[in-house]
Amino acid sequence: MRKKYFWIRNLVLLSLFLSGCSFNKSVLHPTKFLKTTASIAWIDTNADTLCIFFSGSNHQPTTLIKNRKDTIHLGYTIESVLFKNTNGDTLNGWFLKPKNQIPTITLLQLHGNAGTLYNQLKMSSFFKYGFQIFMFDYSGFGFSQGKATRNNVLADALSALDYLKTRQEVKATQLVIYGQSLGGNLAPVVAAKRQNDIV
Repeated sequence: MRKKYFWIRNLVLLSLFLSGCSFNKSVLHPTKFLKTTASIAWIDTNADTLCIFFSGSNHQPTTLIKNRKDTIHLGYTIESVLFKNTNGDTLNGWFLKPKNQIPTITLLQLHGNAGTLYNQLKMSSFFKYGFQIFMFDYSGFGFSQGKATRNNVLADALSALDYLKTRQEVKATQLVIYGQSLGGNLAPVVAAKRQNDIV
C-alpha cells in the first residue's frame, strides 16, 4: 500500500513540476535582444560571420554583411512587421518575398528553441520553388514582447497565422506550415487546430 502512495505522490509532484514555470524555464531557452540593439552578428556552421544591421522601431533589416566585409545582395525582400498576439504583446516578424518571381505558396515558418528569426535566412532556398515566407519570434524571443511559455508559443503561432491571413499577397497562394525543432512539434498542433486555414 505504501508503494502505491509513493508512486501517486511522485506522479502528482512531477505533474506540478511539468505544468509550472520551472518547466518553461527548463525547456524554453529564448534568445532576447534589447530594443536598442542596432546590429546582430553570429557565426554560422561554415565559420562565416554574418552581421545584420537594422533600423526603426520595427527593426527593419537594412544591410547584411558576411565575413565582416562583403555586403550580401539578396534575391528577395525582407519586410519587418509587428503584429499583436492574443495577450496583446507585440511580436516581431519578417515577410520575405522573392524579387523576380510571383509566389504561389506562402510558408509560415516556426523556428526552433534558443533561435530567433535572424538565424533563419537559410530558408531562402525555398524561393526558387515559388515560396514566400513569413517567420516571426515567439513571445520573449528576439525583439518580441511577452514571456516565453509553452502556452504563449502556441498562442503566438496561431496569432501569426491570423495575421498572415490578413495580407493581400497571401490570399491567392496556398498556405503551408513548416517547423524546425520546437517549431516542428508546434506545426502539427497549429495545423490540427486550423485545418481550414492551410492547404
